[in-house]
Amino acid sequence: MTRRRSELLAQGGAAALKPARGIGWPITIVVASILLALAAWVTWGPLPVQSASIVFADASLQQNDADTVTADAAADVRSVDAQLVWPSTGAAAFVLRSLGDQPAASQVNVSLTHGEQKAYSIASVTKLVTALRVLDRRPLQAGDQGPSITMTQADEDLMKSYLEQNGSVEPVTVGASLSQFQVLELSLLPSSNNYTTTLATWAFGSVDDYLASTPAWLDANGLSGMTIADPTGIDERNQATPEQIVHLGELALANPVVRQIVSTPTADIPGIGEIKNHNSLLGQQGVDGLKTGSLADVFNLAYSAHFSVDGVPFELVGAALGSTEDHSKLQPEVGQLIQSIRQSIVSRDVLVAGESAGTLTTSWGASANAQSAATVHVLSWQGTPVTGRFVGASVQAGARAGSQVGTVLIERAGEQVGSAPLLISQSIDDPGLGWRIANIGLLPGPAWSMVTGQTGS
Repeated sequence: MTRRRSELLAQGGAAALKPARGIGWPITIVVASILLALAAWVTWGPLPVQSASIVFADASLQQNDADTVTADAAADVRSVDAQLVWPSTGAAAFVLRSLGDQPAASQVNVSLTHGEQKAYSIASVTKLVTALRVLDRRPLQAGDQGPSITMTQADEDLMKSYLEQNGSVEPVTVGASLSQFQVLELSLLPSSNNYTTTLATWAFGSVDDYLASTPAWLDANGLSGMTIADPTGIDERNQATPEQIVHLGELALANPVVRQIVSTPTADIPGIGEIKNHNSLLGQQGVDGLKTGSLADVFNLAYSAHFSVDGVPFELVGAALGSTEDHSKLQPEVGQLIQSIRQSIVSRDVLVAGESAGTLTTSWGASANAQSAATVHVLSWQGTPVTGRFVGASVQAGARAGSQVGTVLIERAGEQVGSAPLLISQSIDDPGLGWRIANIGLLPGPAWSMVTGQTGS
């Protein structure tokens, strides 16, 4: 007899050595309860809608293999479907962007070019560079006139010299004083060559010093490759590509003084009288700048426009270079281009709250009309695919009308820009025990979704 056995006998006698009885029944009850719960879960548990399909009421939302667009491709939207009316000659470029803190569905950003993207003589568009350079050297606050500039005999001689070259000039009175702002107006509105050179000489000491420091300024401002041989544009070696002029236009708009002047139709200058802006598009199609240019038989236009679509503000900056049509034709053609750009911004409600979004079909063959619980409004560039993607939830067996069965994700060029809950407008029939048993592997997911609130796709 072992020591332990002796101790048990001493404490409780032989009864202490009898095996315990009655444990089997509780185990049986627990197992039976689990099996009954499993049977109930299989019979009445939540149904899988993750694998359901939807045919959208708006057929354009249906996502096909061809609609798969990567984020990189979305950044390179082309005008394949947009019906743009480009100028008949030369080359062009523009950048269109929505402004402000807009929701993703209201953001449209497009950058397009047309024609041969080479360097062209930019003529008086050069004066935007001169104005920005002078204002870097001699800054002005919006509304300020700045220091006075007194005209000398050298300024009158400049006028005569440019007149002999058939350049654009405004009269000079020796001894007269004009403000820096007024000389900028003379440079940018009637495109006076003599006052542009007067301005550069006043700010930099000489034209040579202005030209010597300009390449570094161009490089620092993202305009490497543009060439400036004189401050006015009368030299045909002043050259840039359309896209470079678009960027120059963006720089000009960022300067409040230049932006104010190029949007002004007319101005009164003491001793000279009324001067007029050569940009005849001002006030049309939202146009509020920027600068004309012509040299021999080549005509150019840098332009800007601001307008709204469904309350969303847009900025358009563009350039048309190398046109062989004079401004009487080029400017109306650019006006037609701007109109076609505005018309290429598509605005629509892709889903409307309370209206049918499509027909939902479950994996067991039940169908139900599905309504959107929210309105999703999308702006897009014409030709950009806007599609819907169904993400299923899990629903109780015999889900009733009004139950949420998932979410529709609205994607523009592959990027999600909106979403709306999807509600069934009629009950979904239960597939029955046979289907549940045959597809028991599909049931754990819905149960987990009901517990966590997460949906699968």
